[in-house]
Amino acid sequence: MENKYRVLIADDLEEMRELLKATIEPLGCSVDAEAEDGMEALRLIVTIQPDIVFLDINMPVKTGLDVLAEMKTIDLNVFPVIVSGYSTVTNVQEAIQLGARGFVVKPYSTEKIQQILEKFNSEQS
Repeated sequence: MENKYRVLIADDLEEMRELLKATIEPLGCSVDAEAEDGMEALRLIVTIQPDIVFLDINMPVKTGLDVLAEMKTIDLNVFPVIVSGYSTVTNVQEAIQLGARGFVVKPYSTEKIQQILEKFNSEQS
């Protein structure tokens, strides 16, 4: 991908943030910030206004679903994607209802992340 998308990765596990970063940077993304809890993620979303935010569901302080709910009340042009190992039907449905533009199940493949980036790109056109 030619464009440099600005990305925020929010996951409480540093190794998961590093893995996702290593996966998406070769796909044309610039990881501008990382958060290890939902409150920090929300603050960074408002502050840096990334193009795409990858959110884990289970994080301290605020969950990824809490962050999605709060994002709905703020008028930001951010493309939120849930990346979680907890892919219950309820979690997926709630994430979509709260505005998630994608749901990626851990462990994920580079191809799945690339599909998400292609979806983002097509919606920007």
